[in-house]
Amino acid sequence: MQKYIQDDGALENIPDRAVFQNQKENPVYVAVASFDQREQQLVLCVDSLLHQVDHIFIYLNNYEHIPEPLLGNDKITVNRSQDYRDLSATGKVYPLDTITDCYFFTIDDDFAYPANYIATMCKTIEKYNRKCAVTVHGSIFPDDFDWYYERTAMFQYQGGIKNDVFVHLPGTGSFGFHTDTLKASFTHFVPNVMVDLTFAILCKLQRVPMVTVKRPQFWMCNTEREGLYQQFLVDKTHHTKYALKYAPWTFADYASYAIPILEEIFGELSYEKCIKNDLDHSFVKSHLAGTRPRTWARNSIQLERRLEAEGRSIHQ
Repeated sequence: MQKYIQDDGALENIPDRAVFQNQKENPVYVAVASFDQREQQLVLCVDSLLHQVDHIFIYLNNYEHIPEPLLGNDKITVNRSQDYRDLSATGKVYPLDTITDCYFFTIDDDFAYPANYIATMCKTIEKYNRKCAVTVHGSIFPDDFDWYYERTAMFQYQGGIKNDVFVHLPGTGSFGFHTDTLKASFTHFVPNVMVDLTFAILCKLQRVPMVTVKRPQFWMCNTEREGLYQQFLVDKTHHTKYALKYAPWTFADYASYAIPILEEIFGELSYEKCIKNDLDHSFVKSHLAGTRPRTWARNSIQLERRLEAEGRSIHQ
């Protein structure tokens, strides 16, 4: 795997960061980036998770002050853009080179997390013997897409699903892995802001499947409707170029490493075994039949959404 996923810019003036020490075996670390307009949301977000984790790393972009509720807590480390630069969402991966032997989760400052969030995510990581990464929000690319925001399926934060589902792309407001599983460095994520896609590329290069976890509807609560996704959706972005650079994003390619992991853990696969273990039974069934799941196939709805975002009509 190449050292740099992004190759069109150099890193400069990164402050020295010591390796973070924690005596607990397999501690849980969480990292979030925040923007100065979201101080209230950030405090709510941190409060929802602080009792569930061993440490929270917070990167404040353009805050004039550190919010008072974040001061004086030895479970919180705050970094500020004044010490490096405004990293936007990339601030949530700033601690990557300082942590080892842990569960690591990226979150967003505009979510409140359920009381069993970390327990559920860690349990799912262990269910797959630390061979998979996990997410709540996840989506799947078409086989031959030429626009980053085109999806064949999207499993959104607020939606419930009855079993784990394999996906290409995480929403890093709800993404996690054990550091035994995925090797990632802050250097992979700069200079461009594309945290979700970079994690997707790292998982693909390291053959780490990603599952969006089984959960009830409205398990996670969003406290802010607008974010970077809405901004990027209507702007020209660099994401498509990088996504296509690491093609193919096909069902066959994904199954070539996901299925052996399932077989190693669960033995010979069957529909009944998938149901019993809440596995992605559509994925397994299609693989065994030599077909492709419906959620991995482009359809007219995706085309209509793409044209709508581009200001065109499917009837033009």
